[in-house]
Amino acid sequence: MPLPAGVAAGLFIGRQVGVRGAVLGAIKPGRASRPRWASWGQPYDAAPSCGIGFTMSLFKGGLAFAYPMLVDEVKIGALAGSIL
Repeated sequence: MPLPAGVAAGLFIGRQVGVRGAVLGAIKPGRASRPRWASWGQPYDAAPSCGIGFTMSLFKGGLAFAYPMLVDEVKIGALAGSIL
């Protein structure tokens, strides 16, 4: 099914792009400083542990689809994307 796969891929990729973008958006303009011991790859490594994407996937999926079967597919995709 394309719906759960799309939700899972969007959650997996979007979480990593969002976390990395937020870190770069804070460090590059000088709003925050990177600790000396931290590498640029660590935000990418920490991205899968962020939980907001799961909640927002369920929220947006519930708003986007009126049929309960499609909402259930969104839930399956969100769960699969969170496990990745």
